[in-house]
Amino acid sequence: MRNFLRVLISVILVSFIAIGIVPNAFTQKKYNEAPELAELVKQGKLPPVEQRLPKEPLVLTPLEEVGQYGGTLHLLHLPQYANLWRGRMREPFLIYSTPYLNKILPNIAKAWKVTKEGKVFTFFLREGMKWSNGSLFTADDIIFWYEDIIKNDELSPSKPAYLISGGKLAKVRKLSSYVVEFSFDQPSGIFLDAMCTTLPAAPAHYLKQFHPKYTSMDKLKELMKKEGFDNWRDLFSNKANNYLNPECPSLDAFVSVTTMKDPVFISKRNPYYWKVDTAGNQLPYIDRIEDAVIQNEETYLLKTLAGEVDFTAFAFIGGLLSYPVVIENRTKGDYRLIPYIWPPNNIGSIFFNYGHKDIMIRNLFNEKRFRFALSMAINRDEINKLLFKGQAIPSQATFAPGPPYYGDFPLSKNYTQFDPERANQLLDEIGLTKRDKDGFRLRPDGKELTLTLLVTTGWPLEDVEIAELCRKYWANIGIKVVNKPVAQEQWMGLLREENYDMAMRALMLGGCTQPVLTRGELWPASRFWIVSPAWAKWLYSDGKEGTEPPQDIKKLKQLFDQALKEANIRKRDNIIIQALKLNLENIWAIGIVNEPEIAKQYIFKNYIRNVNRAGEPVPAELFSIPPSQFFIKK
Repeated sequence: MRNFLRVLISVILVSFIAIGIVPNAFTQKKYNEAPELAELVKQGKLPPVEQRLPKEPLVLTPLEEVGQYGGTLHLLHLPQYANLWRGRMREPFLIYSTPYLNKILPNIAKAWKVTKEGKVFTFFLREGMKWSNGSLFTADDIIFWYEDIIKNDELSPSKPAYLISGGKLAKVRKLSSYVVEFSFDQPSGIFLDAMCTTLPAAPAHYLKQFHPKYTSMDKLKELMKKEGFDNWRDLFSNKANNYLNPECPSLDAFVSVTTMKDPVFISKRNPYYWKVDTAGNQLPYIDRIEDAVIQNEETYLLKTLAGEVDFTAFAFIGGLLSYPVVIENRTKGDYRLIPYIWPPNNIGSIFFNYGHKDIMIRNLFNEKRFRFALSMAINRDEINKLLFKGQAIPSQATFAPGPPYYGDFPLSKNYTQFDPERANQLLDEIGLTKRDKDGFRLRPDGKELTLTLLVTTGWPLEDVEIAELCRKYWANIGIKVVNKPVAQEQWMGLLREENYDMAMRALMLGGCTQPVLTRGELWPASRFWIVSPAWAKWLYSDGKEGTEPPQDIKKLKQLFDQALKEANIRKRDNIIIQALKLNLENIWAIGIVNEPEIAKQYIFKNYIRNVNRAGEPVPAELFSIPPSQFFIKK
């Protein structure tokens, strides 16, 4: 019988619950609450804390100590990252994974079991758990999400990959008010991982008033007109988003007061939050979060140095360039630095428009020797010294060192050696032998060959300078490139529209957590694949849209489909390694340098506690901690 690691963990946890030896068990019947909530109970505006908590609240063992109630967490965000910190701090997932992805723990689901070799997943919810407005959370909220959101093609034209195995959508069934079952025709290797970062539920009692299955179109049209929406889908999506609509009930530790479009995105403690600490104190400890928009990195850095920001990361205040001044001001700013766990971002990665309207340019990009030549013309050591003080790692985009995927992986150095002579030879080999009077190569048809490189002016901050250096390196081998800096949002829009020659931005191949699931660009996991939107469209439309990709890209998609249903962890890791090799053999996107480890640090005020245990890093996605235990130590 196959050894399914996730299944084993699940069975062990279910067994622990069954025999009453779950870690963090809390037996006293009296719970404590924040003073502001106790006052509302006195005034008759809230029921007692025991009535607000579920029958079996989740008990967290604090990372450092039992916390203190009170205070406001002050954050900042750049305009393009409006919901960044709220997203990283979200906690309402069915289950959650520890930072090193080596254990799955109960969360909204107090227990679960996996049967039929990874085909059936049964979750046991917390009886009496409530939404932030006091309404019960039950299996009906999961069924509503599945039947009326996921299966509705207007709301969900593309179905989530984690709900598909063997090409078929999972079935979801309510077994009782607090037990729900997800079943697949074929094993799903990623479903449990997905449930560590996903809430497959929606507040049915609130959202039914915006859904045509439950509310007449006449009424919906009235609401659309009042709210300024052209169709019911946009109305529903807005109302379902607590970040945009504070009235939408939430299961999070903090619920919105304002919206992420406001100058200050304010959220306050959820009075019905379903976690307590080992002393019986209802979480969260902190009263509210104020997350203000700030227009530029320079001001963000100055406010951090002055101690006006409770936590942030180097990536948003200038990256490695800000490191010396941040270190110098630690005492004055009353903050500390804590490394975070994050796969390497490859800074300055270069993408090609494989669906280019000009067939000659498209063919040129599809010729791997052209990509190899451009890569070998780049002096990565010089870029590293000039922009990263020698702290970055010249490399193609790859995974983090160490198991389970990377090890000592020599392919990450493919075509990274600075060799303009060999680059010139490769360009001659593919027929780019004719040059103009300035020494720039001409197209095979004799016309001028000029390529535009689209560069984001947002994060990473070094990209504009990297692009200028690359322009000079490529000029040395006769390739004329014009750089076009644009804002992050415009950059993404032009890529989606396939309105570019080449583009530059950071590439994260491995993803934040599990490469099969998350934002990593290892393979075409959706219709918008940053490496090539044109190829992804073709793959996801059965050839009706986009541009037909080469055979190795089709193989990459096949590997992704295999990984989705492979429940055996070791076999799935092997599939991931095969995909990594294909990327590094073909260099569909050129990597420049992997970001310095020294820049992958959070900056926390010293009085913000329960962030980590002494000497341990924190996960970049903070929900693995989880943050409801953060407190301000007075």
